[in-house]
Amino acid sequence: MGIHPPPPKLAELDDGNTDVAKAASDARRRLSKMGGTESSHITDALRDDPRIGFFAEDGESDLYLKRRTDGGIWEDLSLGDVRRGVVEETVQAVERGENVPVVLPYYRPHDVVLVGVVLELADPGVNRQIGLYTPGSRTQWGMKGQVREELARFGLSDVSGDVVSATPIPDVVPHAYVWEGEVREDSDGTAPGRFVVCKQLHDFEEVGDLDIAVLNMTARTREDTAARIQDVEESHPDATLVNAYSYYTKNEIEGRPPYGPPTGLEDASTLPSVATLDPVVERGPLPAQTRSGRDTDDANTEESASASTLTERAWTGGDDDVRALATPATVKIDHVEADDVSTLLDQVFEQSAELRGVDDGGAGGLIFSRQLFFERLPVPTADFDEWVRERYYDGERFLPPIIQERIDDVENLANSIEQLQAVRPLNKSAQILERIDERLRDQNPLFDRLSHYVRGALETGRRLLVFSESVKHAEVLRYSLEEHDVVSREELESGPVSVVSPDTARDVGPHDTLLVFGALHQENAGFYVHPRVSETVVLTYDRAWSSMVERQASEFVETLNDVVGGSDYAPYPDPQVVGDVEPETEEIPESASAAESVPPATERSGERESSGGASRSQTGSKSKAEILEDAMDSMSTREYREESGRYEREVRHYLVKTGDGEMFDLTNHDTVLRQRTTGGRKQYHWVGPDRLTSGDTFVTIPDEIQEEIWRDQLRDFYKDEVNADEAVDRLKEWVDALNEAWVRVEEELSTGVLPTQKAVHGEIYQRLTEANDSFDRAPGTLKDWFDSVREADGPVDLVEDPSLTIGPRSFRDIQAVGRTFGFATLVDDAKEIEAAMEGLRTINRQQGRELHTEIREQMNTGIDNRIANAARRHVVRDIEEVDEESE
Repeated sequence: MGIHPPPPKLAELDDGNTDVAKAASDARRRLSKMGGTESSHITDALRDDPRIGFFAEDGESDLYLKRRTDGGIWEDLSLGDVRRGVVEETVQAVERGENVPVVLPYYRPHDVVLVGVVLELADPGVNRQIGLYTPGSRTQWGMKGQVREELARFGLSDVSGDVVSATPIPDVVPHAYVWEGEVREDSDGTAPGRFVVCKQLHDFEEVGDLDIAVLNMTARTREDTAARIQDVEESHPDATLVNAYSYYTKNEIEGRPPYGPPTGLEDASTLPSVATLDPVVERGPLPAQTRSGRDTDDANTEESASASTLTERAWTGGDDDVRALATPATVKIDHVEADDVSTLLDQVFEQSAELRGVDDGGAGGLIFSRQLFFERLPVPTADFDEWVRERYYDGERFLPPIIQERIDDVENLANSIEQLQAVRPLNKSAQILERIDERLRDQNPLFDRLSHYVRGALETGRRLLVFSESVKHAEVLRYSLEEHDVVSREELESGPVSVVSPDTARDVGPHDTLLVFGALHQENAGFYVHPRVSETVVLTYDRAWSSMVERQASEFVETLNDVVGGSDYAPYPDPQVVGDVEPETEEIPESASAAESVPPATERSGERESSGGASRSQTGSKSKAEILEDAMDSMSTREYREESGRYEREVRHYLVKTGDGEMFDLTNHDTVLRQRTTGGRKQYHWVGPDRLTSGDTFVTIPDEIQEEIWRDQLRDFYKDEVNADEAVDRLKEWVDALNEAWVRVEEELSTGVLPTQKAVHGEIYQRLTEANDSFDRAPGTLKDWFDSVREADGPVDLVEDPSLTIGPRSFRDIQAVGRTFGFATLVDDAKEIEAAMEGLRTINRQQGRELHTEIREQMNTGIDNRIANAARRHVVRDIEEVDEESE
């Protein structure tokens, strides 16, 4: 059977592009051919109902399930007790025909693929069809390509132990996927059974005779998931459902998404069961040095904290996560003393508190949201503004407001609000906010304290996670840390310090410290007790937040205990909040009015008021901490939209299916002409795709007609200043050059297999930086240029589509591209191309509005004209918001 495994030294030598590495690689390939079992042999074996060893501890078997390592070796599966228990208990529940919710006490969405593989092979003689719902996206694991890769990592062999070759599961068990309403085969497997990967839950309607539906919601769920699951149950009443979640599932709703198990599982019998969890919990608390990934017993002492004395320790996924959660988490409040900043923030708080209990037209909420922004801003305000402006000039559209815009919002409301009692607090707040901006413009006490922690981590090798509730703010943090030479980009990418946001914070290795700025929103409270962090540190100007931190962290732990099966079983203790905790409670009188300027935003906050003694309304007064908490809850959605740069600038994708079988892939930046009948007359109005419903009629206008009108309008706009055709032709030079450069690099990187887009982007960026010493654009900026050109149907589409980036704002960047890829026109005509881009960029939105007005007016005349005659009518059959993903 060959050599099992090959000599380990070969794997070590097979690294790089040296002659030795090539020889080692050739040797491994020869051994691979010697040491494998053909897929036909495995397929035949499966038909004979073999005994399959799924785990290393299963003993002698006919076949063995393997998983391929990054080094190319196929290993038996050796999992901890929790991960193995999840798989085994799920198989047992399915065999009993029970629909079972699985809540992983760790974050590894990939494990749902393992569950599916074992379910398929558990009874190999049965022709089971398993549907795997995997709602992945660019930021959430589970896209079809990722599922394919994970499936291919599992294989079967008739040899136990490590082997150099095994038969990948896709070569044995067929798998398919649903695309545009059609089931398409995606492998050559011929064994009994089949996997069908579904991107949308309604895709299950296209799959016949489904036996098991595995729903991978460990990374994310959507607001309509519960209703869609009911549809699956109705279309496949005989199928067994496995609904898989995790302790850090992102529950996508309107506004800030909560991270944690979904609601409704409190009374369900979930897996893993107490029988799996309790033996792991009984092993005792997880030592702090283990939780931080260190073996040394005195990891907290200064002497042992040097990077040279600290060793790595393997983290046992599942088991160590449960033991960490069963150990009281430590949350430390670190009070940042900055009396001048604290005084100004208190003054803003007083203005919003003054409006409590009155009809203030939202003034109190807006004031508090601005207080909250500055109170938790961890960088100088100049850095924040500079980052936003740089990204804007680079063509990025989804950006948070700059500092002055936030203050202007307060002033503008003061000038327009009808409630006169709110005018004075608004004006006063705007003045104070100006002073706060001035104070924090070049030096921020939170940033100084952050720098202290970062430098300490770099000196000692201690692992530090810096947490931001917003992806954009995480980018600002990295920018500011690099700008002030606190840490280099290389150290952020591969050193002991990492900046994370909620999505990325879920999937990290063990760390010493998680650093957050001010109190987190309720939706992110689970990160206070992150199982892979030894200690969470909250930096704050105001100790009053400490009680909220403690309560919200404890509530998250309570949620986890509720999800674990058994009402009398609570394996996870409340966290320990230490450090600069809240001083004596400061109570603020309640207004006599029943109306609340900033009411509690959630049911849960209402429940808190009515439990544990006298309610807040009964006491007649609230502490500052309670007011802060209520206000923060109500401001969650507003702040989330601002700091995420969402508003209407967010790109959302919609799939519109029509009665004649056509499908339109639209975004919220697109508009369509919807037909309405008013007084017996047809009228047309531009609406976004989200406004369409089943049965609506809309029309589309051929591109050539729209381009003809657009060029006419462009000529009228330019008049004698610029020739419209010349401007478009200049832009075409840019479009043609980038398309040619992409194809050229793609072909050069191709070795029989088409390279990934990431690889092509990386190569283009590397060539540009090597050929141009002064080229300092970020990789993402360059990616936007190329992606926009490749997405556009031509130069006119590049101008008309607001979701695309027209191009650079500097002729030097155009010249850099020209020099790198040998396009003389880009080098010689760079200034003319830049001028054309700027002119087109200036007018494209205005012209877009005029174009839409012209088309709508022509359609509404009710007489024949070139637009009405060319229009095509469609009736909406179905519309759905989807994540953009290629086939």
